[in-house]
Amino acid sequence: MGVPVALDRRLLALRLAGAAYLVYLGIQMLRSKNHELAVSAGRPRSLWRPFLDGALSNVSNPKIAVFYFAFLPQFVLPGAAHPTLSVFVLGLVFAGLTFLVKAPVGLGAGLLSGWLRSRPQVLAWLYRTSGTVLIGLGFKLAFERRA
Repeated sequence: MGVPVALDRRLLALRLAGAAYLVYLGIQMLRSKNHELAVSAGRPRSLWRPFLDGALSNVSNPKIAVFYFAFLPQFVLPGAAHPTLSVFVLGLVFAGLTFLVKAPVGLGAGLLSGWLRSRPQVLAWLYRTSGTVLIGLGFKLAFERRA
């Protein structure tokens, strides 16, 4: 069963619009000047502030609640004496494991950010490479044939 022609045209238009946007972003990255790449450090923030910002973002994200309510109850036995407590403990364990994975990623990103700020030549090279990749992906998307 084929895709209706009207839907096929809309999908083509959406794909071409996405490809054009990728090419536009790539060109913008290639055109950026070195002085535009300087990242200001901003005002100093405590180490707790980014942590609290991330925690607030996760707590207010409805996808997180949907995940917990859909995924974790599968691991609670049907005859459990305290199913709510079991789900709560599973949520805490999951949050702890997630923290153990994401904390080093965040620390590494912070260290990489400081390293890049001190080396504008590397940041310029990164922009040029990323711009080239985005343009290539845009052209690949634009000229891709449907199976």
